[in-house]
Amino acid sequence: MHSDGSLTDESQSVLSAFNAFFHKLQNNEWLSRSSKEDIKNCLHSAQKVETVLQTLDATNCLTNFTSLVPNLLSSGFDINQLKNVSDIVLTMVLTAPGVSLVCARTCFDEYFKLYGSERFEQVLSSVIFCSEIYRVLLDYLASSEGGVGKVEINLQSNIFSQIWKSETDVEKMQCMFYEWLKADTTGQNVAVALMIINSEESNTSMCLINVLTKVLCEREELAVVLWQTFIRLPQTRKAAEKSSQLLRSLLQFLKTTAEWMEATATFAWISREKGPCREFGFNQLVDAVKSLLEVGGCVSVKTHQFLLERRNSVGCTFWDDIDISLDSRLNPLVN
Repeated sequence: MHSDGSLTDESQSVLSAFNAFFHKLQNNEWLSRSSKEDIKNCLHSAQKVETVLQTLDATNCLTNFTSLVPNLLSSGFDINQLKNVSDIVLTMVLTAPGVSLVCARTCFDEYFKLYGSERFEQVLSSVIFCSEIYRVLLDYLASSEGGVGKVEINLQSNIFSQIWKSETDVEKMQCMFYEWLKADTTGQNVAVALMIINSEESNTSMCLINVLTKVLCEREELAVVLWQTFIRLPQTRKAAEKSSQLLRSLLQFLKTTAEWMEATATFAWISREKGPCREFGFNQLVDAVKSLLEVGGCVSVKTHQFLLERRNSVGCTFWDDIDISLDSRLNPLVN
């Protein structure tokens, strides 16, 4: 930079190259017309951009630099994504229409040489998880004859686990899982999450437990969907046995639900809660407790302990009525 604040020819040339590169990120149409050399050059440019941004970040110069490159942040990506801009290029090649097989193979080969297989797998997992193909596959399985059954859920959970097994960024996983579950209105995704929690101990299952705990605390529509799934599909309930954190959250949800109903003076047990969980009424609560008792093992023991504590609390009339309803549902032939 000159003393008057203007850029030297060399600096101007560097900034022009950056602007041209980030312009490519805003439009993937060029990929369908690209050659093997174009793909190679783009990936190597991306590697250089990553190196420059990392250096600028380490020297606290990144903010000043971004102000000089308007296309940097107008490309639709935040600065953290751009620090791994090679992943963006790979994702574009994987998802853009019209990319030739030769160019795709070239991209894969170069990416492997630059970053190795582990990073490649992480990008691939993320692309598949967010792609239309993944959603179509899950929708197909869920819409098969008989609805969401055990085989379909097991297959979906296996696909999901394979996609995320190499991911180590827990915060990223939890954010993506939360959005994935929030989009669920049928219980399909919830069922997959519960089956994974039951079947494995991994970063994936841990993140799903944390997200479902958050969902139950929020008491929004998804919490109701979670309980509907739990009640409707017995094969998902073992997740409560596998995770004490999830079981505590489920019981706390029931306790809070009851408190909204216990506050009524008419003993009609109509919830005064605002929002979606108002519809999770007395009968739904009875069904939820019943589903936990039917799991067996430590889940049944802890649920019985929970019921005993509730009966001994103030307002036990409510829980007496719960007991009566439970008895009639668990022992329907007893008069």
